[in-house]
Amino acid sequence: MKIEEQFKYSQLGDSYWWLAGKYLLITKLLKKVLDKQYKKGRKSLKILDIGCGPGNLSNNLSNIGEVFGIDVSLPTLKLCQKKYSNLINGKADELPIREGSFDIVILLDVLEHIADDAKVMKETFRILKPGGIVLITAPACKILWGSHDEIYQHYRRYSLDEIKKVVRRAGFTIKKLIAFEAIFFIPLLLFRKIKNVLNYSKRDDFIKIPNWLNSILTVIVLLEGRISYNINNPLGVSIICIAKKE
Repeated sequence: MKIEEQFKYSQLGDSYWWLAGKYLLITKLLKKVLDKQYKKGRKSLKILDIGCGPGNLSNNLSNIGEVFGIDVSLPTLKLCQKKYSNLINGKADELPIREGSFDIVILLDVLEHIADDAKVMKETFRILKPGGIVLITAPACKILWGSHDEIYQHYRRYSLDEIKKVVRRAGFTIKKLIAFEAIFFIPLLLFRKIKNVLNYSKRDDFIKIPNWLNSILTVIVLLEGRISYNINNPLGVSIICIAKKE
């Protein structure tokens, strides 16, 4: 992702409904998994945010454990300095990290940016401790492919089966795999078709909306994600996968 897009993510990350809602959701789901795994109380956990970008997850993850961020872009890491104190410069598919170093790895909308996503997952498996957890999000459904994907340099959008294969082949046991944001599937599909008709194909999907609507949509993302988690929703705009290194 270019530094211009990273800067935009940095500005939008704390408040824009599409991002803020997702961050709240995955943090709550991660805590739910960890509460189940560490029934007698959590130990001090080490967390790696791969492809940390501008560090938008910092406030959410810092309440769970000690957070480290890694990104291939030095300018991007500079954006992240005020949010993460532990920063590493490196590639997601060639992690400069010792085997078995982390309890949790976050891959938030990262796999779609990497040509060899299988290698990223194998590297993630390597650096996790036995019993370690990886949480992955990725864009879903090829039919939703649009200019937003191209601007943010995506290689692909995933189906649930495609995520399942790349995660399992790396050695992980999948604990939860769902599509979410299903309520936005038809609106997003129509929005991207309209953008093409109106020749707005060179613009991303982040549009300014009133604060009251932004707040409502943030809550909708959170609630819809919780419902999808409980019913194993098969269709959506995005995918969440939680897997374990047994």
